[in-house]
Amino acid sequence: MSPPGRPPLLLIDGHNVVLATKKYRHVLKSQDMRGSVNVLVNDLVNLAAGGGPEIIAVFDGREAGSSEVVSPGLRIVFSPGNRSADSVIERLVFKMANEWEITVCTADYAQQKVVLREGVGRMFPSGLTDLMEDVNEESQPQPQGDRLLRVEDQLPDDIREALDKMRNK
Repeated sequence: MSPPGRPPLLLIDGHNVVLATKKYRHVLKSQDMRGSVNVLVNDLVNLAAGGGPEIIAVFDGREAGSSEVVSPGLRIVFSPGNRSADSVIERLVFKMANEWEITVCTADYAQQKVVLREGVGRMFPSGLTDLMEDVNEESQPQPQGDRLLRVEDQLPDDIREALDKMRNK
């Protein structure tokens, strides 16, 4: 593993996750690969918003390749036409391993072997979906007895009263 104190980074083999995960394969059957990728990216936006690790999702790509920040904590990378997502992930691992605590999410055994040699952690696609479900559950309002916890219940009394007065005018 990387030296202690390094920020966590999750590198995701995007198409591999789509093809290895029931949820995204289901979308693939009803839509197409682009639809499945969009659903995965939306789920990753939610994961990044949950305050987890920095995320870079790499997809096989576009002619010139590209990289874009989709939301804080999430960057999407498309490999250039002459390189695979696997090779981009491997290059990122070699380049960033000294600065980041890296975990690679893929079901590709050959890629796992390559990155594990570099002291990088691995995550299977099922582990990623479990992580996304955990973050999603944590972000949902929690019941308080028989009722849901509401934002107004968290406000100090003076602010709540001032807002009630504004609302009732």
